Formats: sequence, C-alpha cells, structure tokens
Amino acid sequence: MTTATEVRRRHFNSYTLLVVFAISLTSLGYGYTGAVIGTISGQPSFFKYMGLDTAPNATQLLGAINAMYYVGGVLGTFYAGYAADRWGRRNASVQAQIILAISSALQAGSVHIAMFIVSRFICGFGGYTVLCVTPMWLAELVPPGQRGMLMEIATVLMILGYFTASWVGYGFFFYSGSIPAFRPILAFGCIVPIIFVCISYWTVESPRWLISRGRHEEAHNLLKSLHKNPHDLHDSFAEAEYYQIRRQAELDSALDLSYKGMFATRPMTKRTVMAIIWPFMTATSGILVIFNYGPLLYESLGYSAEKQVLYQAGWTTLNWAANICGCLFVDLFQRPTYAAIGLFGCMACLCVEAAMVATSQTSPTQAILECGVAMIFLYGVAYGAFLDGLLFVYVGEIFPTPYRAKGYNIALATQALSNIAWTGAAPTAFAEIGWRYYLPFIILSAINVVIICIWFPNTRHLALEEVAAIFGDGDRVAVYQSQIQGTNLVNIESDQPAGSKANSVSAEHKDYVTTEVEGPV
Repeated sequence: MTTATEVRRRHFNSYTLLVVFAISLTSLGYGYTGAVIGTISGQPSFFKYMGLDTAPNATQLLGAINAMYYVGGVLGTFYAGYAADRWGRRNASVQAQIILAISSALQAGSVHIAMFIVSRFICGFGGYTVLCVTPMWLAELVPPGQRGMLMEIATVLMILGYFTASWVGYGFFFYSGSIPAFRPILAFGCIVPIIFVCISYWTVESPRWLISRGRHEEAHNLLKSLHKNPHDLHDSFAEAEYYQIRRQAELDSALDLSYKGMFATRPMTKRTVMAIIWPFMTATSGILVIFNYGPLLYESLGYSAEKQVLYQAGWTTLNWAANICGCLFVDLFQRPTYAAIGLFGCMACLCVEAAMVATSQTSPTQAILECGVAMIFLYGVAYGAFLDGLLFVYVGEIFPTPYRAKGYNIALATQALSNIAWTGAAPTAFAEIGWRYYLPFIILSAINVVIICIWFPNTRHLALEEVAAIFGDGDRVAVYQSQIQGTNLVNIESDQPAGSKANSVSAEHKDYVTTEVEGPV
C-alpha cells in the first residue's frame, strides 16, 4: 500500500533531471524576451532613437509597449490551450519558441515606435504560450512527491533569463558604437528559442497526453524511464502510476471538454474560480510594476540612469537566488501556507517602500533613498522565494488532465489582463499620484492573504489524478495509488468500472489525504 513516505520518496533520476532542464529552456527563452523591456526602458539609446526623450506622450507610449505585450499574451494563452491539446505539449512549445525568435528579430530591427509596439505584441503571444505550456508539460512528467521542486526549475531558468537580460542591458549601457545599444540586447533574445527548437526532437511528450491519444505503450515506457528508482527494482511506482493514469483517462473520456464543462459541476467551478483568483492575487502583489518599471522607481528615488540599470540587474540577481531557495523549500510547506507567507512579505515591503517614496519627495536624505532601494530588493526576495514558481505549480495541480490546458489558459489570461491594467497605468500613475499607487497593491494583498488561508486547499504531494477528492469530487477519481501499490496489476479485474474503487477508499488513504490537506506545516 502507498504511504505518505512512499509518495515522498525520490522517484526521479538523472534522466528525469536532464529532461526537466531541457524543457525548462523554454522558460529561459521566455524570461529573457519578456524581461528585456525592463532593461530597454533604462537605455538612453532606446529613448533617443524612438523619440521618447522629446515626445510629449512618452509615458503613454511606454504604457502601450507593456500593455500590448500582455494583450498578445491573452491571445497566446487561448492558442496555448488549443495547441497543447491538439498537437501535444512538445509541439506547442516548439511553435511558441519560433514565435519568440521571430518577435525578437523584429524588435531588434524596429525603426519606429509603432513597429516596436507590434513586435512586443507578437512577443507577448509567444511568451504567454510558453507560460501556459511549459508548467503543464512538467506537471504531467514529474512524480508527485517532488513536483513542486522539479516544476520550479523552470521558474529558476525563467528568472535566469531576467537576470541575463538585466546584466546584458547594464553592459550595453556603456556601449557607444554606431549601432544603437538596444538592438543587440533585443537580438540576443533569438538565441535560446533557436537552441530549444534544435534540441526539441530529443525531449519527450507528456505521458498523460500520450495516453489520452491512445499511445499507451509509449507512455508506459516513458513513465518507467522517468520515474525509475534504485530501490524500486520492479518499477512498481511507475507501473501503478501508469495504471492510475490510464484508468483515469478512461473515466474522463465521457467529460464535456468545452469551456462550458469547466463550470458544469460545483467542484469544477471552484477549481476554475481558483484559477482566476490565484494569478490575480500574484499580479495584485505588484510584481510586474516593480519589475517592468524598476528604473522609474529608482528614478523617483533620485538615482542616475546608470544606477537605475545597475540596480535593476542587481534586483534580478537577488530574485534569481531567492527562486533557487524557493525551489528547495516549496515541497516542505502546504501550498496555501507557503503562498500566504510570500504575499504577506510582499505587502510588508510595499508598505515601507510607499513610505520611503513619500518621504523622499520632501526630505530626500541618503538613508531614505537607500531604505527605499532595500525594500524593492527585499520584495524581490519575498516574491521569488514564495510566489514566483508556486503560481504555475498550483494551477497545474488543481485541474484534471483533460482540462489542464484550458485551466492554464484561463489562469494566465487572467494574469495578463491584470498586468494590462496595472502596468499600462503605472507610468502615468507614478507621474501623477506617486507613492499612492502602492496603496491598491497593499490593500488587495492583505485581503488576499486571508482568502488564501481560508479557501484554498493544499495539493502538495498528491497524484494529479487524486486531487479531485479534496474538491469533493471523489467519484471522479478512478483509482487511488494507495489501493494499487504493491498489487499485481495483471490480476486486477480489467472489466471493473472506472471510478468504482474511488467510493471505497482505504482508511490509510483517507488518513494520508487528511494529513496532507489539514495537517500542520
């Protein structure tokens, strides 16, 4: 029988890690191309070439650059939901990387601000396709006991992309050649997407998607390769996992797979609403405003253009280190507890930051300026360690496989729409109301901490096929691993209706779910 210890035991190997890192290159490509705007907005060459240094509507144009990226992102999430189900997780990722490479080339070659804005729209389309598909792909590959840690590798590489974009931007700040410095910075965004497209043939498809397409033997062999453990000589964990996934696919085959089906029952409606609220909560923590307009924040504190770019690079470096820590700790805490800690930390940093910005306008002492910068950096630590990767992990865990692509679609579309509102208004808001723009983030974060603690269930360490039980949908679980681990699967009656075992869950499994969902951290 499966126990909590068995689920948490390491069921991955060096091959699993190699596959995870290869897939996570997609996030590295997204990270660089998405974050490069934070670097570009601090480059004098960009402002001068695009005429933003003299344009009376410069702040509105900066807002449009960011807003159109997220408009493209909204459309990209819908395409991702379709492509990932239609052609598979791997093929959808390849398409997204091709779009990122093309958009980077267009941005680097832009000769007018309008062309640049259109290029950012295309980049957002490809980038949000990546944001939807990559975590979904990883969630369906990795074992439940280490799912958070292995999925957050993609987030670590995504922040490495931010990190790289920031330091490349700082290096080119001192460039004085004939080519405007912003062009090579943007052109570098083509490199990682092209590399991934070249190596994608050697990556693997999601075993859950393969089973949904009737490619059972391929999925079976893949699970044994990915989840081989030296202490599991007969691959009993992988065998039980394959059996569970296949039985679940049989049960789910009768589902209404349209978007309407996501609201067909009360448990599914709850999941869908959570997929909307969860990314809205992370967006209203203020992260995209802090990151995309970092140079403007440092400017509001009185720092020079060089210091603005340098501090932006330093911020991403610290945020990257925090994400590495988050990767190591995410599976040690219940999901809602971990998120609430991070959100509270972000809120506390914004409270102090707002006070420092307000004070610096009347009494700009060096100590106040340094404290303001410190709060922005501490915010990056809180968000990176607790929230950055968890957004993608949790959405992947709460949905059944047939709805997972649509779930990511809805979640990331919500995030993009939230970012359109917050980042589009940010330049004008900072110019007109200054520190008061922090207040909505502070108030909403306080409310969201309470909502997370009260309403969101814990999904840590649960098999994806068993999460339905904690939403009150136990009859939608075909079989629990606690019922089949250590059993000769050949002797299980193949004609038993899928889902019949779910109604007689072993006492051991009930104890396990209770411990995971309601127990202490």
